[in-house]
Amino acid sequence: MFRMQKGKRKKNVAVPPIPGSFNSIFSYLTVLRSLKDPEPLHSGMKLLTQALKGLSSVANFGENVPYIEGKRDYLKVDDVAANLDKCKEFELFHEDKYQYLKKGPSTPYPAPKSDDSPKLIEDNENLFFARSYLVDVEAIKTADPLSIVHQSAIVTRKQSSPKPSTLPDPGSESTIDLVSPVPKVLFSPLDNDFTAKTRQILRILQELKESEQEFISALKLVRRYFVEPSLVRCYNLSTTCTPLVSLDTLLAELIRNHEMFLSTMAQRSIESTFSALEEVLTNSCYIEYTGTVTLVVHLMNIRVIPFELGILSEVAKFLERFQPKQRRQDLSVLLLLQKPIARIAKYPLFLSSILRHHPSTSFLANNLEAICNKLTEIDMQIETENIRFDTLKKIGQTMDYVGRVDKVPQSFGPLVFIGDFLVVTVKNVAWKQFKTALVLASILCHEYHLVVSEKTKTSQISYIIPFSHCQLIENVQGCLDGLMCSGNYSIKVKFRKGRLWYEILLVSLQEEEHQKFIQTARVITKVPQKYKYRSLKDLYVDPKTAIFRIDGESNSDNSDQSYEGQVFNVDLGEELQRLQSRPATK
Repeated sequence: MFRMQKGKRKKNVAVPPIPGSFNSIFSYLTVLRSLKDPEPLHSGMKLLTQALKGLSSVANFGENVPYIEGKRDYLKVDDVAANLDKCKEFELFHEDKYQYLKKGPSTPYPAPKSDDSPKLIEDNENLFFARSYLVDVEAIKTADPLSIVHQSAIVTRKQSSPKPSTLPDPGSESTIDLVSPVPKVLFSPLDNDFTAKTRQILRILQELKESEQEFISALKLVRRYFVEPSLVRCYNLSTTCTPLVSLDTLLAELIRNHEMFLSTMAQRSIESTFSALEEVLTNSCYIEYTGTVTLVVHLMNIRVIPFELGILSEVAKFLERFQPKQRRQDLSVLLLLQKPIARIAKYPLFLSSILRHHPSTSFLANNLEAICNKLTEIDMQIETENIRFDTLKKIGQTMDYVGRVDKVPQSFGPLVFIGDFLVVTVKNVAWKQFKTALVLASILCHEYHLVVSEKTKTSQISYIIPFSHCQLIENVQGCLDGLMCSGNYSIKVKFRKGRLWYEILLVSLQEEEHQKFIQTARVITKVPQKYKYRSLKDLYVDPKTAIFRIDGESNSDNSDQSYEGQVFNVDLGEELQRLQSRPATK
């Protein structure tokens, strides 16, 4: 009911209340402003202006009624009329924008002239009432106020019915129907389904992000509290554990790659996340990491220096004691070392869950397929690394390291190549007298070392040569001094120990085996070394081997111990006959 002014009482006039408010119509204006399509935006602004003018004309019927009782608030009639001018300015602005978009944009459309446009209030509850006021301005001026309210109620019922509202014939005298806005601005049930899927995708991405952060923290823990202290212990004991040094380098690389992947996830782009993960798995070192961790765990179990179970258990207790109580987990060294391998198996699960809630595209499907194929390839190569480890373990049981070096085969890293070669060396039989010697030996090519073991019952180690300390000479026939061979399947290895230089000649019995060894040696020598050796125990030379050259001692008497400048042309035919006639070593 309307409130009457105090004073002279007049005859009661049935002035109908108007449902809704001026703010409810402005809520509809908020929806129009969010439209990007110019067609419904232009039509909606026309109807909105007409509704505001109609609301003002209805308010003018009550001359003695200064207030209109609305749905939620009380508005002055003067406020309604004053805001019409502002809305008109807003309408003209969108009229220019519509004409501009219709012609085709070449420059940005002009902004409103003033900032005093009406304040828009988002009120979803009043949005339904605002649609009822979109009426023709001429009809509302000539219509009876009672019929306007009556038709408003009729339109409200019609909107809930399946039959759509139609505009009346301008020539007819029938009661007008109110017009609803363009259906594009109405609520659609599909929006609720899309919102639910979007929230599910965001939850999956958030879980992937949090688990990725925990994974990176685990890598940093194992590197800082396990690998680095063990390396310090190695250096203090003047020894080198190749798998441990390789593990330190691989952990640094994994941390760097996954931190880049985590920064890409911060962009909240599904396409970028899929592409970044594919790149991480392609350029990562999971295969090498698996082989290295297998060797490290084996060395830990047999308690090879610098690994001691007492130290490892104290490290685990230290980590568990100072971890957050809210998220406690098992921080044993073995579990931390296995996390990268367990992590890569979870990525397809996350990505498949995202695709179930995301509109599937060929790009994302191809990314997921490439990621799964890469993981399958990694799994197959891990199986190959396990076979190599078993082979190395069996070889270590037959080779004799006692009295040579305080090492085991696993201390030199993963096994890359193994084969049987004829090894030709120069031995010092008397003062300034040298002769060649030929033995059948097994060649074990590790990642950083070349190990030569005689094929005898004892299988004693003859040479342990780091690749960083040696030179490989493929053209043996072009050598001016030292060992030479007319065979096509030979290669010379020159290496140094301190200031002393040695050389051996490796002759293959088959061309295929020779080519495999050459390719492996080329790859290893071209890769930059990840660390410098700090112990001469990484290099072993048979004491019977003669010295090829002595650096810095060419003018001293010690130069008589070397055979530099002499040529030893090896005749393989004679050497093989001598080898076959030699009695078997017991």
